[in-house]
Amino acid sequence: GLNPDNNVVVLPRPAIPENIGAVARVLFNTGFSRLFISCPETEDWATARKLAVSAEKLLEKPPIYNTLADALTASEAGFIIGMTARHRKYWDRESIQVSSREIVRRAQKEKVAIVFGPENSRLSNEDLTLCSTTISIPAAGELASYNLFPAAAIVLFHRTQESVPQENGRGPAAALFTVLCGSVGPR
Repeated sequence: GLNPDNNVVVLPRPAIPENIGAVARVLFNTGFSRLFISCPETEDWATARKLAVSAEKLLEKPPIYNTLADALTASEAGFIIGMTARHRKYWDRESIQVSSREIVRRAQKEKVAIVFGPENSRLSNEDLTLCSTTISIPAAGELASYNLFPAAAIVLFHRTQESVPQENGRGPAAALFTVLCGSVGPR
């Protein structure tokens, strides 16, 4: 099942306060409550809280660390997933569909951290060496990577779908629509 205490989202070097707030809201939508931030490139927490809508508590005193390594140490995660669209030599990426079951299984026994890259760059090679594995989200268009907020919504949605029965017989597309659109404003 879903153990929110064993699931951590880590944002290294986020720059856009709206994205930070939207990611906090997605955590709230999907049953997660642990957000760690390293080296934010913004101090506009008021804007971030505005977009968090009902998840403002996550951003009142967010845990902020000087390095990604410090944030991961503080998270106590035994299994760390780096989100990347890049291919790396000697490193196989898993797709989110394949990985979600493994994340659920591991999170029943240990803390799992999911690391999303910053908006204006990507996870560096140094960042990725801190990860146990990498996951990619399939893309059909010319761009291989997703923006921060949609990537978090897709990944956390898949993670939640693996551990929580569907509500009212609603299919995955309807549930994902709710997660994405529910983050836009108050309901």
